[in-house]
Amino acid sequence: MSPLLSSGPDSPQQDQVMDALIIGGGYAGLSAALSLARTTHKVALFDEHQYRNAKVDWMHTIPTWDSRDPKDYRAAVRDEILSRYDTVQFVDSRIERLEKIPDGEQKGLFAATAADGNQWVGHKVILASGLQDELLDILGYADCYTRGIFHCMVHRGIEERGCSSAGILAVAGDASAFAATHIGAQARNYTDKVTIYTHGNDELAAECRQKLLSSGFSVDSRKIERFEKSPKRAQVIIHFEGGATVTEGFLVHRPLTKLRGDFAEQLGLEKEGQALLKTKPPFYETSVPGVFAAGDVATPFKISTLCLATGAIAAAGIQAQINAMRHIIST
Repeated sequence: MSPLLSSGPDSPQQDQVMDALIIGGGYAGLSAALSLARTTHKVALFDEHQYRNAKVDWMHTIPTWDSRDPKDYRAAVRDEILSRYDTVQFVDSRIERLEKIPDGEQKGLFAATAADGNQWVGHKVILASGLQDELLDILGYADCYTRGIFHCMVHRGIEERGCSSAGILAVAGDASAFAATHIGAQARNYTDKVTIYTHGNDELAAECRQKLLSSGFSVDSRKIERFEKSPKRAQVIIHFEGGATVTEGFLVHRPLTKLRGDFAEQLGLEKEGQALLKTKPPFYETSVPGVFAAGDVATPFKISTLCLATGAIAAAGIQAQINAMRHIIST
């Protein structure tokens, strides 16, 4: 492996050792880049333009940006950084390999290799690469997801307030009475009629009935054959095995998630489950010194404002380490 590829005409900073390599151009990565730009640290941010919210044209809970398009937000932050600061380089490439350099003059630094073979080297890394949803393997689910099947009532719920009914899919990661109760209570803020669907799980259906029928919830254990998006608002038509159908104003389901990319394995990072990197406070540094996590990979709470915060906090950790390395003499 060549530790550092010489730069081409379109990559003027590629022949430099960067202070930080940021993997991911979503909320967390952009926040980290902005924070590092403010302290004159050299950054390469790699953005393959794969975002968990790529299918939607709305974002919520970020003040002044509520209900606006996340694509516009990402573009605005990038433009703001490029117009005001000169130490951040945006690289629109997918990083395929991330490793710690084992020997040579750059021993201990980190190398990021893009899909086109180009390579960058940095002192520190921020993994803000995000998560991938593992959608239910039921016909029509993928088509309805984000359009009529919502994963979060904070980010999509009030828009459907007053609809005739809603359904909760108590399936996969949400296949528990606890999850059905929690999500069902949220859905009741927007409609009075809420049904829990257990997709053939009779044992769970019995548990949900015992816990929720007295509170006015319905429980349906029929096995679902497919989902169909209705042209009306967020309505979804559920087709059951045997041919029966029911239409709900919207459905709620939180699909399981996994880390995007193989960076945890490549760097030997410890994980907590399949969708969370193990970090230590206060700066979200991972089990490998010099590698920080930010955004959805760093916290179980998948909230855009928290992604912004963790990006800035991870950047603060890098700032402290780089500043000490450069300006403080060890005694």
